[in-house]
Amino acid sequence: MLPQPPTSEGPETFQAPAKKAPWWWLLLAFALGLFCLLDTTQQIPSLMGFGPLPKWLDAHAVLSALDAQRAGLNVYAPNPLDLLGRGHAYSSLWLHLGQLGLSRPHVNGFAYFSLCCFLVPVLAALRPRTRVEFLWLATFLISSGVLLALYRANNDLIIFGVLACMLLAFQHGSPWVKCAAPLILCLAAGLKYYPLIAACVFFTEPERRTRLLLLAMTAAGLVFTAYSIRENFSRMGDMYSIAGAAYSFGFKTPLQLLGLSDKTALLLSLLTGTTMAAGAFLVKPNKDWLAALAPDWRYRCFLVASALLAGCYWVEANWAYRLIYVVGMIPFLVAPPALEIAPRWFRQVLTPLKVLVVLTMIQGTLAAIITTSLLRLGADAFAMNIWTASNILLHAIHLPLACIATFLVALPIAANIRTLFRT
Repeated sequence: MLPQPPTSEGPETFQAPAKKAPWWWLLLAFALGLFCLLDTTQQIPSLMGFGPLPKWLDAHAVLSALDAQRAGLNVYAPNPLDLLGRGHAYSSLWLHLGQLGLSRPHVNGFAYFSLCCFLVPVLAALRPRTRVEFLWLATFLISSGVLLALYRANNDLIIFGVLACMLLAFQHGSPWVKCAAPLILCLAAGLKYYPLIAACVFFTEPERRTRLLLLAMTAAGLVFTAYSIRENFSRMGDMYSIAGAAYSFGFKTPLQLLGLSDKTALLLSLLTGTTMAAGAFLVKPNKDWLAALAPDWRYRCFLVASALLAGCYWVEANWAYRLIYVVGMIPFLVAPPALEIAPRWFRQVLTPLKVLVVLTMIQGTLAAIITTSLLRLGADAFAMNIWTASNILLHAIHLPLACIATFLVALPIAANIRTLFRT
């Protein structure tokens, strides 16, 4: 999801220096060490509480669906070839991987590819030059949602890589290359639906004609994609339930725990998200500030990450894999561009936003480690109390984070709607 950062004005942070800073090499070593621990031992999974689950579980789910398709089975029914008997819960586009000859014996290679789709863009684009930047990224890599996604080789990692290519194309100076961005976005949306929210980044295109062209191409591409996978929509409700625990992400989860029905929880969640987005239309931010932000790669990464997180939070109860997109917010939060001309309210909200992002990264990890350690010591009742309290804290962190993210994502959209027919 992160493009190679081009040269831009503003503080030189997360930029590509002539020689890679030692902090980048340390981050690379840290990421490789983390990968080796996940691949060869059960230490991290056991400590995080998901050790009993098989490794590369979600990569195996995709490949077992391919084998079921070859065997003439209904891939959407419970699959006896899957480790947990799961049916295919994703878009039918994934089934085209069978044309490459992939099957369950290739699970290690497919899992490594998934991990590379995530780790390569992160390590290539974000090159920390200070201890603070390194600590942000290291904390992100050991957060519970990221570790779970890596251990299971979830296909959100592949979506992350596709969105990174989309941002890279959009950031390119050539209009021809830039026009590839909507096509790549439509591919990502066809694979897992929710990436279509990332189209909001096209509102940051400074040139009006190009902006309208990108949005029109996105709309046309999404119509074509929806038609291509139209048979999938009847199965969109057949998703696996998400437990209300530290590995969940979504406003529907606490609402359902309060006893609300699924439809009522969804309507209340959407109403809350829409209200936060509508707030952006009541604010008239500094035009010079928005103009300075628009082409900056850090701001565009922040917008995409915020849109994906907020959209998924309001619409559905998700596994915590979605938190891999938090990394897109980090460069902007560490060194926000054009801060000197930013409106006062933005400078005031920046600190609590940073705190919420940090808490999002560490809360799940600490809760899992403490609970697992207490269970090993035999303090089962105390462990369950800690786990319950951590779930309450988790939703208390995610709700304001999603509210702020929704408001900030809606700002450029609101500004463009105001001026769409004036410029």
